[in-house]
Amino acid sequence: MPLDSDATWLAHRVEHNRALYRAAYEGNVDLCKKLLSPSESFGDWDGSADAWYADEDMLGWDALHYAADGGHVDVIRLLLKSGAIWNAIDSLGFTAADVAWSRNHTACYEVLFQEGVRQSFLLNVITRRADFESNEEENAVNDLAVHSHGEDSDHLTLKSGSHNEVTYSNTDFLQSRLTFSQDSHGQWRCLDKDNNMVMAEWENEIMLASAKALCEGQQEGFSVLNVGFGLGIIDEAIQTYKPGRHVIIEPHTDALAFMRQLGWDNRPGVEIFEGTWEQFLMPENDDDGAIAMRLGDFDAIYFDTYSQDYADLRAFFECLPNVLSGPDARFSFFHGLAATNQFFYHVYTRVAELDLRDIGLETEWTTLPMNVEEVVWEGVKRKYWTLDQYFLPLSKMQLL
Repeated sequence: MPLDSDATWLAHRVEHNRALYRAAYEGNVDLCKKLLSPSESFGDWDGSADAWYADEDMLGWDALHYAADGGHVDVIRLLLKSGAIWNAIDSLGFTAADVAWSRNHTACYEVLFQEGVRQSFLLNVITRRADFESNEEENAVNDLAVHSHGEDSDHLTLKSGSHNEVTYSNTDFLQSRLTFSQDSHGQWRCLDKDNNMVMAEWENEIMLASAKALCEGQQEGFSVLNVGFGLGIIDEAIQTYKPGRHVIIEPHTDALAFMRQLGWDNRPGVEIFEGTWEQFLMPENDDDGAIAMRLGDFDAIYFDTYSQDYADLRAFFECLPNVLSGPDARFSFFHGLAATNQFFYHVYTRVAELDLRDIGLETEWTTLPMNVEEVVWEGVKRKYWTLDQYFLPLSKMQLL
């Protein structure tokens, strides 16, 4: 049946997609299958509904949102197999998983969660494999080892800013100014040039708990590495456990000046490595092993940087076997990955656990209740935390 005009063709396609919405909400699997199957072709369109289609006139929901709203697990599985986007958000920023959670449809949430983990973890594996094969091929042509890390897809990202904000670019961030000051309630905070928060004292509980997990019960004179100083909250907490060697890696000139202002350069056992963690830990930056010899290894390691995404964190994971002192060594990081959306936070948690396991580390998670008051964000451009729970990771080498 030929259509008279492009407008008619488009209207027909939209109506077909809205029929899929209705079938998905009602849980009519058979009708969903029929609508998602090719029928009569119209130009470039094969007549099937689009599993990924989101109607801006209907809050930007797609069929997955409607299926989640109705609590239909079988429809969700069908839509995912047919090309529905697991992490698509509506006009208000909610995913289908968020809708399922709000309706107490836990089975639907679990299916969407597993799909997010599957796609994200597999994407990471494929990306690493592609990078490895690319490097192998290049090295076969010449003897120069070139290591490049391409951008990850939007499945996983830690960067919440726009392209003109320094939170999006680590290079720009390191060349910009930081402000260290107290807010109207006397709480210390560090802001970047765009008034996005780098760190603030609301993180105290997290840092104290992280330091305890890393340091409690360590042997006398243990060694610890902290990557990213911020306000020095976790470093102060670490000091209460009296480490024999306390190394801090910090690249930002303003943060380094703040450290010296607080006297960290004169504290016994403290060593400050001025530069990025990549400079000191990436093997390609240490051809003769001199940096590794100077850095040494550690009984406890903490990681908390700014303006870096999950690809950077994962790259740090891969450096851990070279700097952990042995099977009893411990690792943790600030888990602020997608901490403004519960669903993405859960997916990140699982993906990070799988990536750590891939390099030989088992991770246990401790749940901390969080209640970040609104006053914390006064004068801050964008919140980076809105959740009521924090998952604190503690990783150790797997015992065979």
